[in-house]
Amino acid sequence: MTLACLCAGRASAQAEIDDARKNARLNLDGLYVTPTFQLKEFGLDSNVFNTPGEQSPDFTFTLAPGAKLALPIARRALVTATVGVDLVYFARYANQRSANPDVTVRASGFLHRITLFTDASYVNSRQRLNQEIA
Repeated sequence: MTLACLCAGRASAQAEIDDARKNARLNLDGLYVTPTFQLKEFGLDSNVFNTPGEQSPDFTFTLAPGAKLALPIARRALVTATVGVDLVYFARYANQRSANPDVTVRASGFLHRITLFTDASYVNSRQRLNQEIA
C-alpha cells in the first residue's frame, strides 16, 4: 500500500472526476462502471510444466472478464477500482486450470491545491511468468 501527496490544481481534480464520469459505460446511481473482457492467451503451450527434457504440450487460453469502477464523492474525492479475474483453461492438464483474481483500488482526496491518494492491490495467481518475459 502506498500513500502520496501531489500538488494539483482544483481544475485537474474536477477534470479527473469528470473523466471518470464521461468515460464510463454504465451509471448505477453514482457508481460508474466500464465492463471489460479480454482474450489474453490462445494457442499451444509446448512445455506446460517447464521441464527441460520431457516436454508436455497442451492447448490453452485465458479469458479475463472484469470491470473498471469509479465512485466520485462530493467533488472532493474519487474512489476507483479495477476488478477482474483471469480464467485459465488447459485442455489436457485440468490440474493447471485456475481462476486468478486481481483487484486494485485507489482513493484520491482533493484538497484545494493538494491531492492525497492511497492505493492497494491484490493478486492471487497460480500462473508463472513465461520465458518470454525477461
